[in-house]
Amino acid sequence: MTKEQLREYRSIRDELAELRALLRNDTSEEVVALYHAKIEALERSLRLIENALETLGPTERRLMRLRYIEGLSWQSVSQRIHYSWQQTHRIHKNALAKLRKGEK
Repeated sequence: MTKEQLREYRSIRDELAELRALLRNDTSEEVVALYHAKIEALERSLRLIENALETLGPTERRLMRLRYIEGLSWQSVSQRIHYSWQQTHRIHKNALAKLRKGEK
C-alpha cells in the first residue's frame, strides 16, 4: 500500500456516492449494469485499503484515517492524536513502511 493509494480513498468514496446517485436516476439496463460493475470494483479498492489499515496498530491506523480518509492537515492530525508534529511524522513513516512491507 502506497501513499498514492491511500490518497485515492476519498476520491473512490466520492465516485461511489456519485454512481449510486446516478443509478437512482438512470433506467437503461446497460448503463445500470456498467454502474454496478464499476461500483463493485470501487468497493474492492476501498476494502483493500481498509484491510491494509487493519494491519496497523491503533495509533498508526487512527493517524492514517485522519490524514488520508478524513483529509485533515498534519497539524490537525497531531492535535487529534496528541503527539507532536515530529512524532506524528515518525508514526506516519513507520506506518507507511509497514503497509509497503505488507504488500510483498
